[in-house]
Amino acid sequence: PTSEAPEEERTLRQLQADGYVLVGYVDGTEDCETIERDIFVLRQWLSRLQYRLSDRLTSAVGGEQGRLSSALLLGTKDLLSDATTLDFRRAGASHLLALSGLHLSLIMLALTALLGTVRCPFYLRITLLSLTAVAFLALTGFSVSMLRATFMLLCLYLSRLRGTPHDPLTPLSVFLGVTLTIQPTTVYDAGLWLTVLATFALVAVIPALFRNEKKASSSPIHFPVQWIW
Repeated sequence: PTSEAPEEERTLRQLQADGYVLVGYVDGTEDCETIERDIFVLRQWLSRLQYRLSDRLTSAVGGEQGRLSSALLLGTKDLLSDATTLDFRRAGASHLLALSGLHLSLIMLALTALLGTVRCPFYLRITLLSLTAVAFLALTGFSVSMLRATFMLLCLYLSRLRGTPHDPLTPLSVFLGVTLTIQPTTVYDAGLWLTVLATFALVAVIPALFRNEKKASSSPIHFPVQWIW
């Protein structure tokens, strides 16, 4: 009912975590009727878990720093104030708020260092890292960039387990092909092409600039590109 409409953003987020994609308020319950219920229980549970962790992290850190920590770790950008979002946009760092391989890599590096400190066995370390990557993917909402990063990371771990050389272009190509096959409309998704092209540049274009060291050393772009790499 309209008289019971919540004013707190947290209440609206809880409704979203419970599976509601549209929330409205009427004068009486007889004015509306539920004709279908969302059957994606796992998605609701993951969404609820995401917001619970976000609430705890925000409360522990406090203030806008807590909301920023939640956005960078859990992808809850809706909690950020307009001022913070504008600051990132003006600084040209808005991409940092979109969870991608950068965030996954930092988490994996920290976990790898921790497991190396306690001398975790190789196979157990690979298993724990893989499970953590999949859990992080599920918790942050299966975005295109996170799907790409997680899939390529799992292929890297698989090649290490098998003791075979890793070719990053193969999983990148497989990811793009499978994505476009399952969901052809993603061909219009700018995020898909940004993550694929950026990764392609990192694993193929930039290394190609250093294959011929003698030729590259005489090129005026050698030093700045080498510094970036």
